Amino acid sequence: MRHLLLIFLLVTVIITAGCVNQSGYSSYCGGVQYHYPEQNCCGSTIYTPEQRDAMHIGCCNGTMYNNTDHDCCGGKIIYGRDIDSCCYGVVIDNTTQGCCLSKVYDKATQHCCAQKVAPGGGSWDTFCGSQCYNMDTQSCCYGVVIDNTTHGCCINVVYDRTSQRCCDNKLESGTGDCPEQGGAGGGDSISICNSAGQGSAACFMSKQNEEQENSRLICPSCSH
Repeated sequence: MRHLLLIFLLVTVIITAGCVNQSGYSSYCGGVQYHYPEQNCCGSTIYTPEQRDAMHIGCCNGTMYNNTDHDCCGGKIIYGRDIDSCCYGVVIDNTTQGCCLSKVYDKATQHCCAQKVAPGGGSWDTFCGSQCYNMDTQSCCYGVVIDNTTHGCCINVVYDRTSQRCCDNKLESGTGDCPEQGGAGGGDSISICNSAGQGSAACFMSKQNEEQENSRLICPSCSH
């Protein structure tokens, strides 16, 4: 008899659970009963899925917000996406902070390279081969990172600016302007790959204006 009673109770629980899964459940929202999923609750406000979609309602830690231009991050509402953003549940200031995979870093003193935080501020979001480089002070010459103040790149050769120059894409001895170009330092060719470290389109050469120093060869390692 005891076994039959246990079996009856078990069957009752299974049937009841199945009904709850199919039809939802009832609860209270601000002291008022509501039925999910036909209704939703945020804080003490009840609304329907139709109202949620039409009014772009989001719920962040019990507070309603417009999810077309706001976000919820770690229980806090982000009101200006151009100013703040969310880094794995942490609200960050886009002007001074960055998000590297799941870690917050200071843009003034750090950068994100290969999904790792490393020392050094500036624009380190471009690869040269397998190495990140600072686009503010460095360049990439066929997989070699060079210092713009002391070295240049002539087609595919790194040269010393203190004793050489690149004129019409040819390396020669001497410094200063190239006679035929009249440009400062003379017409380097600097190779730059995209942020993935490789090209996704055909390689090409483009000349800069006469007032500019460099012509750029984009991603020498990309496939043709």
